[in-house]
Amino acid sequence: MMRKLKIEFLLLMCAYGCLGPVVRGISLPSLVIVWARAVISAAALLIFLLLFRREGLKDCRTFLGPMIFSGIFLAVDWIGLFASYRYTTIATTTLCYYIAPVLVLLGAAIFLREKLSLRQVICIAVAVAGMGFVTGMVQNGLPKLSEMKGVLLALLGALGYAVVILINKRYPEGDQLKRTLIQLCTAALMMTVYVLWTTDLSAYRLGAKDIGLLLLLGVVMTAAAYIAYFSLVVRIPSGSVAFFSYADPVVAVIISVFFLGEPFSIYTLIGAVMIIGAAIVAEGGFKMKQQERGGNQE
Repeated sequence: MMRKLKIEFLLLMCAYGCLGPVVRGISLPSLVIVWARAVISAAALLIFLLLFRREGLKDCRTFLGPMIFSGIFLAVDWIGLFASYRYTTIATTTLCYYIAPVLVLLGAAIFLREKLSLRQVICIAVAVAGMGFVTGMVQNGLPKLSEMKGVLLALLGALGYAVVILINKRYPEGDQLKRTLIQLCTAALMMTVYVLWTTDLSAYRLGAKDIGLLLLLGVVMTAAAYIAYFSLVVRIPSGSVAFFSYADPVVAVIISVFFLGEPFSIYTLIGAVMIIGAAIVAEGGFKMKQQERGGNQE
């Protein structure tokens, strides 16, 4: 059973790596896209709930508070990530943002009392080093002082992501659809306030292609994907969540090279091998195999 859940989570993270081509095809600024993503996904879940769930939003009191709190940090995650692109390179943003799985591991060890083995510490260090190769940091060096604002914003997004994961693991009770809806509605409200404060939406016009891609992004790649994401996060170890999250940037790099024609280097290959290798070593230990053989089979 646990092996199946981990495979499903890995496939989901690979799907997240496909967001790039969809977002690139939309002729809007990144911040407006992520706002539309939040609003559309929240609306889609709300419509689904009202049409197919007779109980509506009843029985949400037990998890309403934690999910609202999680939704706030989901908005912090998105705002920090997309705002950081204004001040630094995508490579720097990606590396800083993908420190989030490390924060998940550390947070789970501190607040959820999950054990953090020496093997996990070593493997996560290798994975982070691999991200340095994948994002080009090894070739280009550390960010300049002028880029520090972008670095801090990316780290803020990473912190938001880690808090969302930890809250969902700490409070796993309740219907996953309702939990996800509350988080997305909260994030959508936060994003709406931020966008209206910083952006003139009347300056942009949408074509049929933009509308279609926004619906795909919001309904399928966010609403449906987040239900699956949050339902899996609360059922698998934090180590698996952390390591398999790196499948997202690896898939994104592969797509950028083979489908978008972006440059490919030996450093990218080295980084991908380090990340995937670290995940395999961390997940393939004898102790974990023993645990899966005993009592976790379906």
